[in-house]
Amino acid sequence: NGLAFQWVVRDGLNEFYSVLSRNMRELGSPGHGVNWFKSVVKHYGEAARIGLVYKGSKAVGCGLLLCGTKTVAIPWASTLRDYNSLNPNMLLYWNILKFSIENNYKEFNFGRSTPGEGTYKFKKQWGATERTLYTHSFKHKPCQVKSTGSIVQGRKTLAAIWSKLPLPVANALGPMLRKYISL
Repeated sequence: NGLAFQWVVRDGLNEFYSVLSRNMRELGSPGHGVNWFKSVVKHYGEAARIGLVYKGSKAVGCGLLLCGTKTVAIPWASTLRDYNSLNPNMLLYWNILKFSIENNYKEFNFGRSTPGEGTYKFKKQWGATERTLYTHSFKHKPCQVKSTGSIVQGRKTLAAIWSKLPLPVANALGPMLRKYISL
């Protein structure tokens, strides 16, 4: 299918961000700014790795790995929708899992997913086992939600609007809004 995989670190950050930010915008979700990822890579040093999938000279898939002493996690991964028929995500994860095994990591953390959703099914096909993720939040004052249906519809509407923004606008506004989003 003409896809190729390559490991990069700092040299590939702009290509990584190009793929990730476009995909996040198309999903209707504000993303972190490129400076966020520069900081992550800087602070993790050699424990941060970026994998890129190319179609010719164009990056069409990306993943940022964070390596611990026993575990590898992939908190950010994306592919460009225009190339999904070529399955760049399969090549990406194959190489990431291969890296994890070859470097004797005991666990690979695929990250969180909503049961039944596409990303959940994708991770299960690789043999991922489900673990409950417990979260806690502390509110300054009690908050009551009267209609979750209207909140869900509001999120869908905002996501639809966000997905239509020009990419430079989404990339400029996203980091300012991202700090208010828990997902």
